[in-house]
Amino acid sequence: MNKVNNMYYDNYSNVNDIVNIKNEELLQKDLVNASEGFRRGNIFADLYWPYKKQTYNFVPNNDRQRLLLEIMENSFYAHELNLYLDNYTNDKEKIDLFNKYNDKANKLIDEYNRKYEPIILNDLKEVPWAWEDSPWPWEGV
Repeated sequence: MNKVNNMYYDNYSNVNDIVNIKNEELLQKDLVNASEGFRRGNIFADLYWPYKKQTYNFVPNNDRQRLLLEIMENSFYAHELNLYLDNYTNDKEKIDLFNKYNDKANKLIDEYNRKYEPIILNDLKEVPWAWEDSPWPWEGV
């Protein structure tokens, strides 16, 4: 540790105290929004190391692609919060955020199912394998 860090931690008696402080600091990190988190692959604002300084910008060409992108963003955000909550089970703020993004992802999936076709197998209500009639991703629709 450098001199500043040593001064910061001088009041703590052992390594476990310092580790607990670092964990508390981690809990207080701000989160980025769903679009930014999905683009970066990480929802924590201060825990991001880009791979070869690359990020990806996803630009939907139509309403169907826009809806799919929103589903992916919100599902990713809920999944990341779920992983976080595996370790910090009593974080009320993050539990509320998880519920918000999970609910939003489910509503978007329902909307996609109504407008286009079932997005997952569990959503099949009518003719099985109906997605055969839908355009495939490489068909550019």
